Amino acid sequence: MKKWWLDFLKGTTIGFAIPIPGVSGGTMAVLSGIFDKIIDAVSNFKTHFKESFKTLLPIALGALTMAIIGFIGIKKGFDYAPFALSALFGGLVLGSLPTVTRELKANALDFWGVFRIIVGFIVAAGVGIASSLIFYYYGFSIAEYMASDVWWIYPVFLAAGFIGAVASVIPGISGSMIMYLMGLYVPLVSLFTTWSNWGEAAYLPLILGGAALIVIGALAGFVVANLWMKSLLSKRHDQTYQTIFGFILGSLVSMFANPQMIRTDEATLTKYWVYANRPTGEWIVGVILFVGAAVLLFCLTTKAYRKKGPKKLPNENEGE
Repeated sequence: MKKWWLDFLKGTTIGFAIPIPGVSGGTMAVLSGIFDKIIDAVSNFKTHFKESFKTLLPIALGALTMAIIGFIGIKKGFDYAPFALSALFGGLVLGSLPTVTRELKANALDFWGVFRIIVGFIVAAGVGIASSLIFYYYGFSIAEYMASDVWWIYPVFLAAGFIGAVASVIPGISGSMIMYLMGLYVPLVSLFTTWSNWGEAAYLPLILGGAALIVIGALAGFVVANLWMKSLLSKRHDQTYQTIFGFILGSLVSMFANPQMIRTDEATLTKYWVYANRPTGEWIVGVILFVGAAVLLFCLTTKAYRKKGPKKLPNENEGE
């Protein structure tokens, strides 16, 4: 039981990362010392189902418990201080860079390495900027249909779970970060954490069906990503981390340029960026949170890896 509860508590560290854009569940698994255990359990799930299930159960329950608590808290914070919260997330994204730079510092960058970083940057920044501009000028956003009954919103739930789970396995990238860049993070959180929705009969099929599809997509994405990352990092380790590095840098841009930073005036139905009416106090708090989060996570991550010594991450090429 002691071991079970210890794994449960370690699972909560992953759950803490799940609702926070910029904090990678994979990174937290490495820092808490259960990355190897998860990878091995998933890899052996088919041949040693019972043992793998017993290993993953407390970790999954801990992660789920903390994730629910985190989503509820973030929903409240985003209603009152969207810029400050985005600044906090941006600082965490910046502070997570040691997870990737630790993998790159031993190798000099060549032309193709720089190219991969640029591509990663353009993809991450482009997703946020493009989706926000389309929403601002043309009014289209997947999030606008999140509480509707259009048929194609259900495959979106499935895809959201799959993409989020895949991203959460990659050290340095979080599933919530990807949802945030796509403009789906706040709408998804609002759908499931607005208690009045649960009392509306019209919303229940969407909530329950959407939740089920997200879970199914997440389970599939988790298994696929673990197997895929293990193979990819063993064959294309440096190239993969170069792309991840660029993606993290591009995510910094999209943290502040995405559809969630655009609001609609109820009286005139015109759209505006939240930056237009933020009080001075929120700007000050936002800057403090950005710098503080970046420095804190940078120091914690660097210290944790320093204790591990020169050994690389568990999912690296073992022959290197």
